[in-house]
Amino acid sequence: VASRLPPREAEDLRKRVVLIDLFSEDRLPCLQLLLPDVAGTDPELLASELTMLLTAGLDQAAGLRQEAILHRCLECLIRARLPLTALPDILETPDILDGLAASGVAADLCRATAARIRSESKDRSLGIVSRLERLLRVRSTRLALGGATTCIDFSKLLDDHITLVNLAPPHGAVDVGRFFCAAVWNLVGHAIRRRPNGAPPSALVIEELPAFLGGGGARVADSLEDSLRLARSKQVFITMAAQDLASVAKVSSSLVPVALANLQRHWIFRTTDRNWDPFLPVTGQAPKPAGAPWEERRGGYLDRSAELALLREDLARLPDRACLGLDRRSGLPAVKLRTADLRLDVDERAVAALAERASNNELVRPVADLVRGEQAVRARLVELARGGGAAATAAAPVRLVRRGARPVEIG
Repeated sequence: VASRLPPREAEDLRKRVVLIDLFSEDRLPCLQLLLPDVAGTDPELLASELTMLLTAGLDQAAGLRQEAILHRCLECLIRARLPLTALPDILETPDILDGLAASGVAADLCRATAARIRSESKDRSLGIVSRLERLLRVRSTRLALGGATTCIDFSKLLDDHITLVNLAPPHGAVDVGRFFCAAVWNLVGHAIRRRPNGAPPSALVIEELPAFLGGGGARVADSLEDSLRLARSKQVFITMAAQDLASVAKVSSSLVPVALANLQRHWIFRTTDRNWDPFLPVTGQAPKPAGAPWEERRGGYLDRSAELALLREDLARLPDRACLGLDRRSGLPAVKLRTADLRLDVDERAVAALAERASNNELVRPVADLVRGEQAVRARLVELARGGGAAATAAAPVRLVRRGARPVEIG
């Protein structure tokens, strides 16, 4: 498209293209999720969301006491503006929380949380740490979460950019991909809800919907249902592509009817995975098929049930590139059509140049910068642990030594 535009307009269009790879080896997105201004929510609500994301969202159920500890620790990190990668450290070294309290960061909350961690058994804290270490075992995940000081503003992406986000995890890291998928969709959902009425139209495309839901889980499917009901009023128009709906129904049985009811346009290619009778263009005017040459010529039309059966067989045998197109707003039946040929007047070098340019944007940082950011966080945690240990020692109560036998009659 840019090659057909004037130079200035073409440059403006290319500037808007942004490519984000959550598992890149060169540039990683800034995903400091523990910033209350990113999601636009209260620290307690954000801590609750992330607690559910780290437990039920990853199919890692935790006990009530563990969830309570995790929620409090996350709230302390949010108020201290520390990343998620610092969570294992404060669970193993509660002196860090005492150091935060001494520095004036939510003093009562941090001291109470440190005392709670010390009062619990070590195994309970280690159970939470083991879950987090599974998430942070991938280097790209650890750097994206812990090396950045900012987080992507998805409201800006919906309004100003043409963004492509790769959510496919590396081999052997399906659980890590599930966390990122749910975290990104959570930020997208917040951005949709914060859009003002009358905002410019924006398109949101989910390619390979079954893979997206399989990576995100049931909570992402429930959130997608809410977005389908709300997005159109916020001028966000969602397009979903799926090879079959049976895989979608495995994740969420209610998402399929919600999607079919809320999506305006449907393109149905060759399929037999569900009952598409309401979408088939039954007219009641389909002529009866001609009989054998020696039979008497028949006239008239098929009844509606016979025509519907014929349309079902036709849908199951559609050739490649042929589909039924339906616009629910028109009230007209579906139309059989063939998709157009897509011809791009561009060579491989131009595509590679655009991809390289789109990968280098303000939303990502080089891996070296994120490594330095992670080292700065580690240094801050060490300093807080030293200050917390000194504060805890100074504030330790003095035990009085009683001399002599204690009279029984007292008390």
